[in-house]
Amino acid sequence: MLRNYVQHDGKHWDEALSVVVALYNSSRHESTGFAPHYLLTGSPLRLPAELIHEPKPHGQQSPLVHLEGLRDQLALAREVARETLLCQRKQIEKQYNSKQSGDTLNVNDSVLLENLVVAADECRKFHLPYKGLFQIVEKQGPVNYKIVDQTGKTQVVHFNRLKKTSAFDEVLMRTTMEMKLLGSAMKRM
Repeated sequence: MLRNYVQHDGKHWDEALSVVVALYNSSRHESTGFAPHYLLTGSPLRLPAELIHEPKPHGQQSPLVHLEGLRDQLALAREVARETLLCQRKQIEKQYNSKQSGDTLNVNDSVLLENLVVAADECRKFHLPYKGLFQIVEKQGPVNYKIVDQTGKTQVVHFNRLKKTSAFDEVLMRTTMEMKLLGSAMKRM
C-alpha cells in the first residue's frame, strides 16, 4: 500500500506513512468484516474535512447514554468480527488441507520429519532437509499424525511435514546419527 503513495524514485516514504496508516485503519478488512478503527473506537474514521462540513446533531445525548450505546455497539461488532475470523480460519484451513498429496501414511510407517530450523552453528549449505527417524503412532484427523522418535518423545505434525522413508533413507539417517554421535564423542576427547 505504501508503495502506491511513494514517488517514483522511492524516496520520501516517511511523508506518506500517516496517510497510508489512516487508509489502512479505515479500510474494511475481509477477515473481520470491519475497519480496524471501527473495532477500536466504535465509529468510522472521520477525516478533518468531514468534521468541518458535517452538520451538528440536533439532539445531544447525555454522556452516559452515549457510552452505553457505544459499548453495546462495540460488543456487537467484536462478536461479529470474532465469528467472521473463525469462519475465515476454517476456510483457509480447509483450502490448505485440500492440497494434501503424496504417499499414503499408515500407523507404524517409518517417516522423516521436515527439518525447518537451521542451527546457528550449522552451515545452510549442508543442512539436511529432513531429520530423525520417526514412527507414526496414531492418525489424528484427516491430515495430522502423532509420531514418536527413537527416544520416545511424541509430537503431532501435519502431513506436509512428513516423508515416508525408504530402506535407503533409513540407512542414511542411521549412518548420519552415528556419525554425529561419533563426532561429539571425539570432541569430548
